[in-house]
Amino acid sequence: MIEFQNVYKSFKDKHVLENISFTVNDGEFVCIIGPCGCGKTTVLKMINKLIKVSKGKILVNDMDISQENEIDLRRNIGYVIQ
Repeated sequence: MIEFQNVYKSFKDKHVLENISFTVNDGEFVCIIGPCGCGKTTVLKMINKLIKVSKGKILVNDMDISQENEIDLRRNIGYVIQ
């Protein structure tokens, strides 16, 4: 399970994600769609800690990723970017 809890992301003074919350349960397939620059890739990169969350929490299997080792986390996550 992947869960975003009130996640925010800013790059310097530019707010790109504000108060994002959702859950993806085990076995579910999710497609994130939207126009260019809306934050799709940012959301995906935050899951495996390629980009740091500004505020809020991301949980993977009920574990806060901010407390997890990046390498161990990335070994257990797969996603496809087109």
